[in-house]
Amino acid sequence: MYTAEQALDRAEFVGNPIMSSRLDSIHFNQVAGKTMVARFRDGELVRNDVNGNAQAIYYLQEDDDPALLGLLVITCSNMTFEFEDQFVSYITPRVSLDWHMYPMDKIPADQPLTLGWFKWQADRRPDKNDVFTRTSIRESQREQYEKIRQPKFAISKKIDARR
Repeated sequence: MYTAEQALDRAEFVGNPIMSSRLDSIHFNQVAGKTMVARFRDGELVRNDVNGNAQAIYYLQEDDDPALLGLLVITCSNMTFEFEDQFVSYITPRVSLDWHMYPMDKIPADQPLTLGWFKWQADRRPDKNDVFTRTSIRESQREQYEKIRQPKFAISKKIDARR
């Protein structure tokens, strides 16, 4: 995470990150790639760049209507999501684009509704209070680890002697 002027500016995620949101008990918007760079303005997410093997399973909705209109499935090299008022306003896929859009009643039976490794684990998800108060995060064990005697290696002694 990077800050500018004491505010969150951007966050970079590596190692096949996934961005998801729950729409109801069985429908989830999901976006994955090799890396993601999320950009913030005034504490709000405004853009997310998904780079490398970008994949999205995204349900289409009208602005204020919770009804699901269709399913958008995208695979491409890179993809950008732009946000307004905490909702996706634009999706821009780039390079090697393969996409399908289905009305809700015409989604093929063999079309996966989740990315292969996706699991919604709501019980493991911390809320904002947990993050800032560290109530559900384990206590620091730094003092106990500092008390453990470190092994001495012959090469370490030689390096210390040369200093």
